[in-house]
Amino acid sequence: MALLLAALAGTALGLLTGLVPGLHANLFAALAVSQQALLAETGLSPGVAVFLLSLAVSQSCADIIPSMLLAVDEEGAVSAFPAQKLAERGFALEAVRLWLQGSVAGLLLAALASRVLLVALPLLMARISPYKGWILLALCAKLLDGRDVRGTIRNVSIFLLAGCLGIIAFTQPGLKEPVFPLMSGLFGCASLLLQGAEGLPRQQSRSIISLSLSEWGRILSGATLSSLVLALLPGVGRSQAAALSLALSRFSSTASIALVGAVATMSLGVSVLSLVSLGKARDGAVIAAGAMVQPDSSLLGWMLLSAALASLAVLLFARRALPVLERIPRRGMSLAVLALVSALVGALCGWQGLPLLLAASALGVLCVKAGVKRRMLLGCLLLPVLLYSL
Repeated sequence: MALLLAALAGTALGLLTGLVPGLHANLFAALAVSQQALLAETGLSPGVAVFLLSLAVSQSCADIIPSMLLAVDEEGAVSAFPAQKLAERGFALEAVRLWLQGSVAGLLLAALASRVLLVALPLLMARISPYKGWILLALCAKLLDGRDVRGTIRNVSIFLLAGCLGIIAFTQPGLKEPVFPLMSGLFGCASLLLQGAEGLPRQQSRSIISLSLSEWGRILSGATLSSLVLALLPGVGRSQAAALSLALSRFSSTASIALVGAVATMSLGVSVLSLVSLGKARDGAVIAAGAMVQPDSSLLGWMLLSAALASLAVLLFARRALPVLERIPRRGMSLAVLALVSALVGALCGWQGLPLLLAASALGVLCVKAGVKRRMLLGCLLLPVLLYSL
């Protein structure tokens, strides 16, 4: 019963952190780790572990709302633009459904394949460890490949500009939390600056978009690849891993939303399995949960429960919120969110984060105006990692 209550509480808080820009599961993970001794003495460690994992999964499910409507969620950066295009056509609820279907399917696949992954992860790590940098270089080369020479040149130019901005951000003295202003500017503020002044068009409530079984097979294959890349290659985040899968195989805009949703939760499941089999994980909430209890694959059951409950809650919230948002002029909402993001950057990163936010926003606008796919902006993280790995 205590673990069930912990899962429910984590799911509820995860919905809040997913909907509110600036809040993140890692904040609560850090707080839990700081009180690790007290939690162990009081016997609360197992409940806190379930709470943190449920929080992380629930937040991943709720991330679609700010990434689609406000474009300020860094984990959903790759899916934000396709979701926004659906919202512009009156199908925002369909974008939410696709994301949630991908989220549940990705985590379910991780649970079903847990026995295989527990064996495969150590074998893969042993095989690729000497070649991590070169593998990442090959994946980046595929990411940059355009349909023609001119397209490739544009891709490389934006990738290098973003990479240089990332290097400046990560090496700037005194700058705290550089990823927040960097990703918020490149993907969030840039989208807000490019939005029109009108409210959302009238949204359809009927479900009219569906994906075929073959598309779901490709989506889950891509999510598996992305999750393995995330677990095995250093410095690669969820957005970058999803972008690499999108580059390796052509996905429709609707399928790409489901893919990124699947990567968001499946990577959490694979991170738990990585902690079990390799003794290390990449996600802050998973690392904190592993500090509380001896991790095992049974934790995926609580994560699945959280994904199911959070998906229902997010879908109900979207049904209620979208009719209200149709009546709100987006120019005013965009200005309010820009002010909020600027205030959060100032509070979390110090004044040094504001010029970075401005430069990143300008580069994000340039990327769209140049007709370059936004995933090239992930060079801000990939180039520094690539230079470090080689």
